[in-house]
Amino acid sequence: MMDNSSRIIDRRLLLKTVGASIAVGLAGCQGLESDDDTPDNDDDEEDTPPAWQPRTPPESVPIEDVVGANHVESGYHFTDKPLMIEGAERLQELRTDVIKLWDHQLPDKYRFNHDWDAPFSSMRDALQSEYFQTVFEMDFSTYVLLAHSRTFSPEGWVPIYNGVSAAELDEVERRFQDVSEYLLETYDGTGKTFVFQPWELDNHALSPVRDEDPDGWRETELSDEVAEHYRRWLRARQNGVEQARDRIESDVSVLNAAEVNFVLDAKNDGTSRFINTVVPETDIDLVSYSAHELEDQLVGHGWAPGHNAEEEFDRADEIITETLDYIEEQAPEPNDYVNGILSDDQSNVYLGEYGTPLNEEFPGEEAAMRAIRTTTEHSLEWGVRWALYWQVYDNEPAIDGEITDNDDVRGFHLIRPDESKAPTWDYYQDLLESKETY
Repeated sequence: MMDNSSRIIDRRLLLKTVGASIAVGLAGCQGLESDDDTPDNDDDEEDTPPAWQPRTPPESVPIEDVVGANHVESGYHFTDKPLMIEGAERLQELRTDVIKLWDHQLPDKYRFNHDWDAPFSSMRDALQSEYFQTVFEMDFSTYVLLAHSRTFSPEGWVPIYNGVSAAELDEVERRFQDVSEYLLETYDGTGKTFVFQPWELDNHALSPVRDEDPDGWRETELSDEVAEHYRRWLRARQNGVEQARDRIESDVSVLNAAEVNFVLDAKNDGTSRFINTVVPETDIDLVSYSAHELEDQLVGHGWAPGHNAEEEFDRADEIITETLDYIEEQAPEPNDYVNGILSDDQSNVYLGEYGTPLNEEFPGEEAAMRAIRTTTEHSLEWGVRWALYWQVYDNEPAIDGEITDNDDVRGFHLIRPDESKAPTWDYYQDLLESKETY
């Protein structure tokens, strides 16, 4: 195991040898299957020098550009403003500069006070909606927009695990180039960073198994055939982003990530998962870790593979450091473009979501908050680029029917259904006021 100081020294050496913050995960929007406004790739441009030049990495990154939260599919709201905007304003009140939104199944993900009647024929169309435009004009430095499907079907997740054709991959690449060029051109001068990322790829790839075996699906390893489908899909996304970066000179950063969510059993037992089977075979810029399994290991909740179902707060530093080290070892080394958003102490690994429910009998609010604090602080010390809490308003009901009381949700929130601030709000507010840098 590499200790944290050694890892930081190695990163500094790497930065010397190879030598502004919005994370956006886009891939599937509501709407049509056509995308006529996507650019054609020109083989004659292959020898043209890229428009971007390596940027000097920041000496340090302020905590408000590192710590943020997810905002999606909320079960309640408090104003007549569109839900996307209402939640974004809450995060501005918290004084974070980092927000993660979803660009997938928009009518379901942002139900309250939105009009999604007009179909979108491209990702560019979705981002040009008044809702995204309003949030993009706010003073966030980092936007994480999750999107997943390879096309724009409104019917849930597209089954990449069944395979993708060459024509479909070409479409993915064109779409990502199109939307990336739009962001680079439109927001030039703002220094914002956009990272495209999908949702929990381990969960997504095992969807068919989950339907057949609801109790044992998590134990199923990722097959070589399915892994190759996802490798090709991630490469297409990356290629589209890179082509846009190479063509458009801009102070905006646009990057591409993959999100993994089963890491512990890959690290402990070599189980075939995305982190060790797919990620090392791609050139993605960043790796997002949906780290719920990590927190549940600390509290002793044994639902996920790789857990021993024992409370292990006393080993928190060791467990978190080893897990993040393992993810970083599997991730591609950051190139000059990626290094432009990383300080010497930061990695191209980030926490795309994490959180422990506050309202459930196990582990209870005290242990849940301990897990959240421990995961946040050890991960920041280790060097994650972002740590994105799940989430502003709770999306997981504990009842059937309308959410009206605080006990009607599991407790993944900063703000409760009665509009009072949860302990998480107080914690993150204090953290953001610390003025720490990383």
